[in-house]
Parts: sequence; structure tokens; C-alpha cells
Amino acid sequence: MLILSVHSSYQDTSAALFNDYDVLGAIQKERQVRSKGAGGDPTDCIDAVLRLGGVRIDDIDHVTFSRGLFPLHTFRTQPQLNPLAPDGMGDLGWEMSAHASVREHDAINRDALVEHYGFRPDVEISYFDHHAAHAVPAYFFTKWDEALVVSADGGGDNANYSCRHFTSNGVSHIWKEEGQIDRTLPVNGLAQAYGYVTEALGFRPRRHEGKLTGLAAHGEATLLDEYATRFAVDEHGRIGSTFADYEEMKAYFVSSTEGQPPENVARSIQDLTQAVMVKSVNILLEKTQASKLGLSGGLFSNVKLNQALLELTPAEEIFIFPPMGDEGLVIGGGLLALLQRDGYSVWRDKRYRLSHLYWGEGSNSAEDVELERFPGIEKVAGNGQELAAEKLASGSIVAIFHGRTEYGPRALGARSILASPVDARINDELNTRLDRTEFMPFAPVVRKEIASSVFEITKANEHACRFMTITCGVKEDWIKKIPAVVHVDQTARPQIIDRVSNPLYYDVLMVFERLTKTPVLINTSFNAHEEPIINTPIQAVQALSDGRVDYILTSSGLYRAVI
Repeated sequence: MLILSVHSSYQDTSAALFNDYDVLGAIQKERQVRSKGAGGDPTDCIDAVLRLGGVRIDDIDHVTFSRGLFPLHTFRTQPQLNPLAPDGMGDLGWEMSAHASVREHDAINRDALVEHYGFRPDVEISYFDHHAAHAVPAYFFTKWDEALVVSADGGGDNANYSCRHFTSNGVSHIWKEEGQIDRTLPVNGLAQAYGYVTEALGFRPRRHEGKLTGLAAHGEATLLDEYATRFAVDEHGRIGSTFADYEEMKAYFVSSTEGQPPENVARSIQDLTQAVMVKSVNILLEKTQASKLGLSGGLFSNVKLNQALLELTPAEEIFIFPPMGDEGLVIGGGLLALLQRDGYSVWRDKRYRLSHLYWGEGSNSAEDVELERFPGIEKVAGNGQELAAEKLASGSIVAIFHGRTEYGPRALGARSILASPVDARINDELNTRLDRTEFMPFAPVVRKEIASSVFEITKANEHACRFMTITCGVKEDWIKKIPAVVHVDQTARPQIIDRVSNPLYYDVLMVFERLTKTPVLINTSFNAHEEPIINTPIQAVQALSDGRVDYILTSSGLYRAVI
């Protein structure tokens, strides 16, 4: 059964294709149009994901949509126009919020929707809840018997949070904030507060929150006591605030930053977020007696928060669904359609431990495209992996362009830039060449077999560390040996790799370790500042020609620009 899952919204528009429980592909619009976080019409995402699966639109058996943007002519009646909606599109969630009695099938004309996208007449159509779609992948892609799963973000379907307890018998809500789309968004969002501070400090909200996380390590939480008076957690783990509305919340946090050192403001909002979420999750874990913790939603792109939730709660293991933002909704949407079709028992038995995210565009073939066919590019004679490791050891910057792209915000060895971590000055060079301004050192990649001898990696965080979704301590013996990847607080955000999931990536690391006795490389995303991750060969070649990197490694060999 082919399932197409679609999220069309103001940002992170995306689509995913399933063949039953196998993810055939997932595409973000930002990679198609080269605009980070792009929203709007999902047609280009749908077309791309169908190409990945080698199927046509009329092959689709079931299509499931988020309550997002739809063409105006597919609404049964003229919808309440959201002024933020792109021309020609209406907002289903907005319409449902305005009319308590309206459900999805009441608002959207099925025949018009089928005709617009070209589905076959008997296609099954469903709609999924925002936070349910965030939550289910954080359990499905584990082999846990039971777990507490918490979702948190900047708001979706008029909810900021959800918490579910998954067991062998079923799934229950500890308390239910989502599913009530006909009311206003509760004024309790930590993600919104974090975003307001991000904006007040001159960064872009919903994009640059990670910069505050890095900046926070350099400051003191001088505003924490005041901030803490504005949020509370009740005996059920529910988060509340003293703000009457989000305008008041924004005004408060903006005014709080005036005349304050930015690093102190960043540390204060970071510590507030950690304190509130840790308190909430502790209550929820006690209530459910769960030992495993799953997280999803944009708030959990905060890797320091995730570390705190592991270390300051009784959770024995943690997993953060790695496309934690709204781009992850299409994966959850497909899984929810399967849950509805098969029932919980069958669905639960089909779960598998996530091993990679190579769901995007590119080739699964053994050989990548020969880059020397592009003008001004030549192949370096010799074994690509050996050559790449030698260049890295001598201080060069090497990008990997290999296979299908990673889905989500993290580069994980398909579209990555690599460098040696032994000299912290490489951070300034990388930032200059990539037009980036970062407060945190770059992330390291390390082989699974040696990871726990370099970093504080245990069974509790190992799965999360495969996807760079959590920070952890660096072993004392290695802090001064790999300074380019060590944070001020002597932590790092490692990626653990094994050879099965990406042999090219793994082998470069192996050779580099043999040459230098250093088992770690810098891994950062293959893109310039404010650009999406590189998607196509021509984009990779342009980066090489522009001097962003010194070499590009593919399975076909090592390439350089001809001077």
C-alpha cells in the first residue's frame, strides 16, 4: 500500500512516501526552492517524492494531510482568509478554529482535492493531528516496550505540548492539550518565549534559536529568577504561565533584554527552558513509571535541553526523533495512517530502530555522479578515501557528496563538510568560508566502536547520538586533543556512525585515525550560511568552485577545482 503524507504550511512544507512501513522518501520544499524553511504549495515536494519512489500520483492508495494550507478552490465554502496565507491558498486549521462544528471533510471538497492533485478517484484521504504526528515517530523508531513521549514546539493545531504513554497494550494521553483545534492557542509556550528572546537579541526566530543555545554557555543566568516567576508546572506536569496573551509575553521578554549582556539573556532563557521542562517531565515519568523518554517537536532541537532531560530525570534512555521540526510531521502522518489501518498491536510489532535518515534526493547506486564532467573540476588520481583522509590530516576542508540526502536539519555524512578537530582555529576558517557566525564549536563524528572512549556515551544516549540530537561530556583525556569540537562546558554534540549505514563516511574516518591517531573529525552541514543543505551535484560543484571547500569526496573519487 502506497501512502503519501503531505504537510503544507507557512514553513517546512514537505512530503513523504511510504510503501506500508518502509519510508521510500521524504522531501522538504526548502531543498527544492533553495530557501531555508520554505512553506507554501507542496506540489514540488509531492512530485519529487514520487520520483524517488518510482511511482505516479495515480498509484497512491492513501494520502494523508496535515491541517495546513490547501488551494482555495478545494474548500467547500469561502474560508476565513488568514492574512499570512500565500495567494490562492486557504488555511484549514484557521477555518476549523473559526468554526467549532467544522471538521476536515466538512471544510475540504474531496472531489476538488482529488482533481487538483491528480489522485485516482478511489484514493483514501485522511488528516492528521499536529502533535500526534510529532509524537508517534519518537516511539515507532525504537524497540522500547514502553515509553513516555513528549512533544513541544511553537504551536500546531492550537497546542504547544502533548504527552503520551506507550505500552504493550496501547497508548494513552497523560493529559491532552491537542485535538481541540476550535480554541485559541494556550499561552504557555516555552518555544515561543525562546523565540521572542531570539528575536530581541537580533536573530531570526524559528531559525536561530541554536545560536542562543551556544551563546548561553558564555553567560550567567542573571534573569532566571525573574523569568521563573512567569512559568509554573502543576501536579500533573502541565505547563502554565502568568501571561494573558502572546502579545504580553513578547513585550515582556523583549523589554527584559534591554541593557542586558546578550550572553546573560541567552543563559537565562536556556536555564528557564531546562528548569520548566525538567520539572514537567519528572512529574510525567513518576506518574507513568516509564523508564524511556521519547521527544519530538521543534523545542527539542535544543541539544542542551535534551542532555538536561536525560541527566536530571530518572529516564534510563532517551531518543529524539531527528527531524524534530515540522518537517518531521509527514513521517508521523504516514505512521498515523498505518496505525489507523492496522490497529495498535500490528503497528507496534512493525516498529524498527531508526538507523539512518538517507530519505532525500540522490542515488542509491554504488557510484555517484562523475563530477569532472562539470567545467573546471578534475578528479585527483588515487583512492578517494585515502586521499581525503590525507588532505584532512594536512588541514584541508573536504565535503562529502554521496548517495541520497539526509532528511531533516542535520548533515549526517551524505552532504557533510569534514575537517580536522585538532586546532580550534579551523572554526574561524570554516565560519569565514561558509559565511557563518556561530557561538558553538562544530560537531564531531566518531565511529561507534570507539565512541564511548572519547565521549560520555552510554546506552542511555547512544541512539540519540547517532543523529546529533543531544550533547554529552567529552572524556578528560580528549578535551585538549580535539578542541575544535569541544564546547565551553566541555561537552560536544557527537554523531556516532557505523560502517553499514555509510561505508564511505566511515572509511574516511578510519584512515584519518590511522594517519593521525585522532578518532574524530569535524562534521558540519554542506551549505553556506542561511542556505539549505546542498541537494544536487551542480550545487556541490558551485560550492567547490567558490572556495567553500577544498575538495569533494564521492564514491567515484576525490575532486578539486582547477585553478
